[in-house]
Amino acid sequence: MKRVLFSFLVMVVLGVFGCQKPKKAEVQGPKPGVFVLGNIVLFVYRAPTNTITNVALTGDFFGWKEGGFSLTYDVSMNLWRISLTLEPGIYQYKYILNGTLLTNDPYNPAVTPDGKGGLNSVVEVKP
Repeated sequence: MKRVLFSFLVMVVLGVFGCQKPKKAEVQGPKPGVFVLGNIVLFVYRAPTNTITNVALTGDFFGWKEGGFSLTYDVSMNLWRISLTLEPGIYQYKYILNGTLLTNDPYNPAVTPDGKGGLNSVVEVKP
């Protein structure tokens, strides 16, 4: 009887204190979006399809430069990225896909009307 009770207690203790089957770890990788650390802004874009072969960034911080500045593609993460150093302020931007298609950042909920019936994405760099 003592042996049965001891075995039962061992099973309860081991089950309660973590001797359970380990759970699979979730893979945490870079996420698309816009990230601000001080005056450094990291823009990360994930293309919705594999037909996107070029991603560029334009915005009021560049004077809406036609053609924008190219993002670097990271094959291992399937992400496009660029980092900029910006002075404190509120900036509007868009991505240029395949050299022609202007789109706001689908991963940044902060938007404002662009005056042409569409939206610009917005990022704030605080002092």
